[in-house]
Amino acid sequence: MNKLIINWKKPDLSDEIEEYTGNNYTKNFFKKKGLIFKSDKEVLDFLNSGKSVTITHSQLSSHYDNLTLDSKHFESELADPDYALSFRSMEKILQDKGTITLPMPIIINFRGLYYGYAGNRRMNLAFKYGIPLKVWLVNVQSKKLISVAAILRDIIGMK
Repeated sequence: MNKLIINWKKPDLSDEIEEYTGNNYTKNFFKKKGLIFKSDKEVLDFLNSGKSVTITHSQLSSHYDNLTLDSKHFESELADPDYALSFRSMEKILQDKGTITLPMPIIINFRGLYYGYAGNRRMNLAFKYGIPLKVWLVNVQSKKLISVAAILRDIIGMK
């Protein structure tokens, strides 16, 4: 069997803003960690602070949220036809051509807790075939300070 290869490229971060703006779980999780974004530009600036790193399943497994790291659990997620179609399409290209170019999954590192922001299917494709995983890792060393104005807007319900 030929060696299968995923060529990882930097994700188009502007395409990934919706993973925050359209996802209440992510918004609430970030808020609990002290991260609140008031605009797409703020989200984009935050994501742009990341870098490409190689990371192992074992490293991610140490402390995580919003990642599917168990292969049986991931297979159960493939019961969703749209989710499965996307994954199976990538998998078929990889099997047929032996190589595929994909955007790196995006992982947010909250001081040792790895949060899956985007790219769960891409990550699991790599794990399934034992392919080294490169991710776009955004490190959060300390809680981002929320401005007094933002807190007041939230308290009085202004946007």
